[in-house]
Amino acid sequence: MTDGDVGIPDVVPRAHQIPGLLLMGKWVVWAHEWADKDGITPDEWRARVGAAIEECGIAYEMIVLPSPGLTLIWNRNNAPTTAQKDNSIRLVLQKLDYERRQRR
Repeated sequence: MTDGDVGIPDVVPRAHQIPGLLLMGKWVVWAHEWADKDGITPDEWRARVGAAIEECGIAYEMIVLPSPGLTLIWNRNNAPTTAQKDNSIRLVLQKLDYERRQRR
């Protein structure tokens, strides 16, 4: 893989799963519209995720991108490159577009 390559995004259904992903060197791009499926708001989801990560003692970054409605989370000790983050965001936005078209 090159610096900008990323795999196909996984959908992580539960906040408690995210610390394990961060420890494995992965990062998370989460779409705010997915919160509705769980019956929680994006703020509640971020609070749950932050608590789960802090409970594991992981130094992390959480960035909210309001315009596309995404939250990006990574382990500070194993941060993705800018190109990897950009490509991950692009792939999640493509996935969201596909999901929206399927609902029509």
